[in-house]
Amino acid sequence: LGANGRTGLELVKQGLERNYRVTAFVRDDKLLLEDSALRKNQNLLIVRGSPTSQSDLDRCVENQDVIINVIGARLMTGDSTISSHSQVVLNNAMKKHGVRRLIVVTSYGCLGLRNNLINTRKLFSRMFMTGILKDKALQEDIIQRDTADLDWTIVRPITLKDGDLSKKYVVSSCELPKTDKIKVLTRKDLVHYLLSIINRRDEFGAIHSIAGKPKTAKPSTHSPLERKELSRQQKDHQAIDLSTVADKRLL
Repeated sequence: LGANGRTGLELVKQGLERNYRVTAFVRDDKLLLEDSALRKNQNLLIVRGSPTSQSDLDRCVENQDVIINVIGARLMTGDSTISSHSQVVLNNAMKKHGVRRLIVVTSYGCLGLRNNLINTRKLFSRMFMTGILKDKALQEDIIQRDTADLDWTIVRPITLKDGDLSKKYVVSSCELPKTDKIKVLTRKDLVHYLLSIINRRDEFGAIHSIAGKPKTAKPSTHSPLERKELSRQQKDHQAIDLSTVADKRLL
């Protein structure tokens, strides 16, 4: 679901690269059909429909092995309840057709919302939480209510951006490290993770936060003696600077 969004489009492409048979459920197929490579791919089936229509989703879900839901509303122009509304319809369709595996992308903001880490008194926070973010949290609740019937995994990405595939990311079952230790996540890396957990039973019933992995500092090539000498030189340089400042103050 949500195959015509930026994350959804990348999901379709990487799924096809893995030789999966991909069904792209979209409200508008224009973006997918504009890509000639996708249009000609025999493993891609494009299904148009509404994610809040039970008959449309019943038709799409039947005979699938796994459902990955990346549908979402645009902040200012979209339906702010689309995530929760469509999730109810999707759950019903999956239970009807006996499809168990479900992976859903929500938002890292859901963790902050549940832990009262977001300041609701700020205008933007209030607008965001009243709409999309609160609906994403409700979507998570709807998924977890059907644990007996669904093998679900909820993935909460931090801020997403376009960029290259690095296959390097930080995944946590609780809060991510402090912001100076993490970075925004590319959509390619998010999709790589989503596809990598499809068949992992240890991910059933799990909620994970995910962010880009920071680059590690290059190890020093200096010997212990060289490092000691460099440290001494830095201290001497600092002492000279301090002495100069003191002289200027005296003048």
